[in-house]
Amino acid sequence: MGIDPATLAKAAPVSAAEWRAVNRHAEAGAEMLASFPELGRARELVLAHHEWFDGTGYPRGLAGERLPFGARVIAVADTWDAMITGRAHRWSLPPARGRGTQFDPAVVDAFRRVLEAQPELAAPPREEGAGHAPRVRAPRPEEAPGSA
Repeated sequence: MGIDPATLAKAAPVSAAEWRAVNRHAEAGAEMLASFPELGRARELVLAHHEWFDGTGYPRGLAGERLPFGARVIAVADTWDAMITGRAHRWSLPPARGRGTQFDPAVVDAFRRVLEAQPELAAPPREEGAGHAPRVRAPRPEEAPGSA
């Protein structure tokens, strides 16, 4: 949402400006939903889906129980989807590796139980090194390359 498709498909490292645009997509999605008051809860989930359980995510640095439960579920599902589909920017670590840092441990455990019960949902992650080097955590705009 709100990200140039060329940036998502880019095999080379992204620029500082591209990182700022990527990191703004959660806010852009939430802004799109702002004119629909009945979608207030969904808007909050869109805004928070790149927050990390340990508070190092973006855009607001929410942590633990301050992070809406639905956003914690979306974070695991979104990361899994990135791992099993043909995205150039896919994550290199399975959700279990981010358990307690990026992801709510209870959500990771539940997700793993679902995958064990329904193995057809579990596709192997893409090979390390395909596309550009994946980041463990997308930087906040102020952490982007070349920002001061």
